[in-house]
Amino acid sequence: MIHRPHSEKDRPMDPDPATGKRGGHGFSLVEISIVLVILGVVLGSATLTMTHMREKQQREKSNFSLVAIEEALISHAIINGRLPCPDVGVDASDNPQADYDGFEDRDGGGSCRSPYGVLPWSDLGLTPSPYKDPWTHYFSYHADPNFTNATVNCSTTDNLNLTVQDPSGAVMGSGLPAIVVSHGHNQDGRITPAPQGPTGYIQRDNLGIADSGENENADDDATFVTVAGDDILLYLTPMKLKSRMLAAQSQYCLTTTTITTSVPTTTSVATTTTSVATTTTSVPT
Repeated sequence: MIHRPHSEKDRPMDPDPATGKRGGHGFSLVEISIVLVILGVVLGSATLTMTHMREKQQREKSNFSLVAIEEALISHAIINGRLPCPDVGVDASDNPQADYDGFEDRDGGGSCRSPYGVLPWSDLGLTPSPYKDPWTHYFSYHADPNFTNATVNCSTTDNLNLTVQDPSGAVMGSGLPAIVVSHGHNQDGRITPAPQGPTGYIQRDNLGIADSGENENADDDATFVTVAGDDILLYLTPMKLKSRMLAAQSQYCLTTTTITTSVPTTTSVATTTTSVATTTTSVPT
């Protein structure tokens, strides 16, 4: 066998300093690292974009739900002459239930057990049941007793002075019949599925809320804030409620007005009184 010396073409290449491998094929560690970094950036951006898109879709869905809720509240007032009470998770004997059932809770005298609680979706005919926001939380519902415990007519005024402000404190609406809140993705202020009974009725997830507006929307007073964290608010104005009741010719916005007319005669003035059933034309407040 004749041994021939290697030609320059046949001679093995020197090892690559970066990889320790011979030959000119394959990626170096530096190249692989760069590719991985780029891939990570692309995947991270895509994930962030998808998260933002999903959040936007959920907020749009929540806004759509609030529109449906407003229509349901107005329809309830037109048909029944009042708004529903909140659902506070108790039975007829005021004992706490395992969870909320979507029906309003009234005491033996017919008054709401509490002006705030869970939106009574069953009484409003909202589906599916339970009716929750896109983040699977209950809608908080706050209603003025003058619009829930008595017949609403076009002269009904508020009792609690439910008020909505913007973050600067400017009043956006006051004397409101009802306010509904979706507490958003972060859950701050949401009502937990654990009715407390007459000691407090509802329980909120309101510990350690950083945003002052969200904290305001999570307490039990009559003031609420728009553009608070990721909360989404619906506030029903008395003008809209009463105007819609008038437009629907609701019997609860029909009044009887007494009109007095004087007819002069040659000897005396005869006064007659006539009762005329009319639809009030006063401007709702």
